[in-house]
Amino acid sequence: MILNRILHVYIGLSVIFCFTLLGCQPKKVLLEEYILSPDSIRIISERWQNDLTGCGMQRIPNLAERLIRQVELVGNDTAKVIEYFGPPNHITFNGKKHTYIYFLECYGEKRISYSNFYFHFENDSLFAYQHAIF
Repeated sequence: MILNRILHVYIGLSVIFCFTLLGCQPKKVLLEEYILSPDSIRIISERWQNDLTGCGMQRIPNLAERLIRQVELVGNDTAKVIEYFGPPNHITFNGKKHTYIYFLECYGEKRISYSNFYFHFENDSLFAYQHAIF
């Protein structure tokens, strides 16, 4: 009888300990969950604009995507994109749609970039963006 009670208390304490231990573990927080400070936005923007050809490897796609989401660039015009990212390295046109292309790297004398960041506009309104590697 006493052994039975001790066993139940032991099991109960073990369960409580396990839940407490699991509940107190530090949670993994994704980088995406952090809000960029105004200083961080300014620094990302300055680094992106100062790396005119992408050769300095300062154009970091995941930071650009966070900036775009946080300042809500989708739906804005080309002037707003240029305000944060500077002039594009290349522009393609297709009727009412056009795409700003920013080089993220460079290779060789011709400074070819196989990793680019794209801003897609329709009627001068940003509707999509993407990072692509060829």
